[in-house]
Amino acid sequence: MTVARIIQEDWGEAQALSRATLEKELTSLRGRINSGGLRYNLVPPSSSKTSADRFQIAPLGEFARLLALHTTRLEDSFKRERDQGKPSRD
Repeated sequence: MTVARIIQEDWGEAQALSRATLEKELTSLRGRINSGGLRYNLVPPSSSKTSADRFQIAPLGEFARLLALHTTRLEDSFKRERDQGKPSRD
């Protein structure tokens, strides 16, 4: 509820959605993230771009970029540990 309020009141985004709808969308997104359901399909296809769609795409695009960066960092760390034959301290 707090996140939905911040998005609409502080950021001025997702104004086309009711607070209850935004809360449901955020809860659904959190569930998909926790279950790994967003790993490869971060932005759902859409034939029409409404203001609600633009709101959903921008944060998910940033999330995808950060996920790719973090994945690369973890893979590099794993390779370094494997090459050294021991866990690294960083």
